Amino acid sequence: QASEGVFRLSLPKMMQDDIHEVQLDSLESSPVKTTAEPLPQASEEAGASEQIERAAHAADPPQAQADPTEDASGLATVQSGLWGLWSTVANAGVVKAAVAQAKTVTEVAVEKAKTVTDRAVAHVQERGIVQTALDGAQAAVKSAQKVDNQFLHGTLTKIVDTTLQAAHKGVDAVRSLPDGEPDGAAAVAVAVTSTAFEKVNAVRIALQGRHGDNAALRAIAGDSTVAAQPVGFAAGLAGALGRIESLKAQTPIRPNELVISIENFIAEVFPDTWLDIAAVVLRDETNDITVRTVSQGVPVPPGLPARAAAATPADYPQRSTGYATTVGELIHTDNPRVASSDWHASVCGLSRQAQLHVACVVALGQHAAALRAKAAAAE
Repeated sequence: QASEGVFRLSLPKMMQDDIHEVQLDSLESSPVKTTAEPLPQASEEAGASEQIERAAHAADPPQAQADPTEDASGLATVQSGLWGLWSTVANAGVVKAAVAQAKTVTEVAVEKAKTVTDRAVAHVQERGIVQTALDGAQAAVKSAQKVDNQFLHGTLTKIVDTTLQAAHKGVDAVRSLPDGEPDGAAAVAVAVTSTAFEKVNAVRIALQGRHGDNAALRAIAGDSTVAAQPVGFAAGLAGALGRIESLKAQTPIRPNELVISIENFIAEVFPDTWLDIAAVVLRDETNDITVRTVSQGVPVPPGLPARAAAATPADYPQRSTGYATTVGELIHTDNPRVASSDWHASVCGLSRQAQLHVACVVALGQHAAALRAKAAAAE
């Protein structure tokens, strides 16, 4: 019978003198001699992993003093069965507490992600970045559910918090500049052919450096039409131009709106020396101006281009422009802590956003110079 955490077993009279109550909350009440520590209760303050480890230690069957006047073999069998049952129940209780804690943390994470996204939608018309952040939050929660118990209160919470911070950054990236149709006060309106955070934020910072807050920005994901990992300058340029055509197929370019398109590619600039470079194209349909530039190159770790080539099927449709597997994906495989889309800082200390920002500043400066030259020629 079970009552208030106490388990009682009905045993033959010959064994009752040596079998007593087993109190889950404390082992001190049991007359059976043992050196095991009391089983800790599950609590919100104690980490789930610590509880499981301590429970496993506490659940080791204690060495009981056998009564020489009784049937030693029968008593040992009953004691072994009793402590096996107690061990199972004790461990099950702690594991159940750990699972409950994991469920609670996960539910809180989902609610936080939903709150961030709802608030973002209220402020941002272009929802590409926000949706990307939400997808990342949901993926992190799903991954967190699979994390071993010893990481529940540490790694799980850290993963979710990091993802929510990324969501906030995504919202701030577009909220800091006006969205939607320019109201006439903006000095410049720009459409970016991607919703990737690093690209959009690089353009945003470049715009603010040149025009302050007097600019409008929108982000629309465009298809590059080239390989997942473009190889060579021609492939990088083709990818950037392809994104512009993809954007135009989705939505009209507004009057006086600039389009900035970015495509990262790798190229062997010296023997056995590969760099990751970004092709940046600025298109001004109204004034018929196209500006092309490239970013600072970031070293690609040795051997990765060959691995990407080997992982690309012979019948890959875009094989002529590059590889099916990106360098970033291989870096992430080797080191899961590094994001496949932003590995640059881990290699040389220069983030991808910083790499793209300078190139965007150059492109905007070239466009301004082209406008001045065009105005001077018209006089």
